[in-house]
Amino acid sequence: MTKILCYEKSKNGIYLKVKVVPKSSRNEVIGLVGDRVKVAVRAAPQNGEANKALEEVIASFFSLKKSSCTVTSGHQTSRKTVFISEDVESKIKAVFCSNMD
Repeated sequence: MTKILCYEKSKNGIYLKVKVVPKSSRNEVIGLVGDRVKVAVRAAPQNGEANKALEEVIASFFSLKKSSCTVTSGHQTSRKTVFISEDVESKIKAVFCSNMD
């Protein structure tokens, strides 16, 4: 069985692969879609508002400071990578990968 990972671990933190849905009715982490975590944000995709909202939603989901999450790629697309500067690998596995073992 092939495992699909929604993240990559580095020595400085975690790179989380995300599919963002802007202009949603609420801010929330929806779940795993393919190899990406689907996240809905209320903000519109203009002037970096959706990216900032995404960082805040991810930080809140993992109970981290907002400054711990940064969009590193995909700034102008719905497929993004968010760098998380803290080790949340066990939380990611528990929430998104538990049915893949």
